[in-house]
Amino acid sequence: MPDFMAQSVHVIDYTALQDRGVLVLAFDVDLTLGPMGCSTLDTPTAALLHSMMHFGEFEKILLGSNSSRDMSQITSIFDGIAVSPGGEVRKKPHTSFFEAVHSAAGNYHPREIAYIGDKLLWDTSPAGEYGFVTVLVNPLGKDLLTERIVLRRARERRHLRRLGIERP
Repeated sequence: MPDFMAQSVHVIDYTALQDRGVLVLAFDVDLTLGPMGCSTLDTPTAALLHSMMHFGEFEKILLGSNSSRDMSQITSIFDGIAVSPGGEVRKKPHTSFFEAVHSAAGNYHPREIAYIGDKLLWDTSPAGEYGFVTVLVNPLGKDLLTERIVLRRARERRHLRRLGIERP
C-alpha cells in the first residue's frame, strides 16, 4: 500500500511528507513528471521542483527512470541527480534500482526518502519494501505499447481493488 496518493505531483501534500521526516524526494520520470520519453518538463512542473529545491523545502531531489536516456536538461533545473539502470543497477522493480536511489541520495535513512511514481507494482510497492515513504500519483498519459499489450495497468487496477484503494 502506498503511504500517500495524489492526483499529480502538483497536489501532493509535501508538508505531510516533511512531517513524516522526509528530506529527499525521488521522482519517477515517465508518466509521473512528464509524458513517456520526455527530455524536458513543462513550466509548472519545472517551477515546482525548482522552488522545492531552492527554497529549502527538501535537501535533495532525485529522478529515477528505467530509461538510460540523458536527463541532464531536467536535472539542471533544480540541481537534481538522475538514477538509471546500468552496470550492477537493474531496472525497477529490482531492489538494486532502489539501492542505487538510496546511494545517490547520500547519508539518509530510507524513511527520509520519498519515492513518487505512477505505477503501484513497479514504483511504489518495491520502493516501500525497500523502506522509502511512497506516493502513488495518476499517470500523465499512455503507457508504452508493450505495457498496454500485457495489460499492466489492468492488473494494477485489480490489485488496487483487492487492497480497497481507489486512485484519486
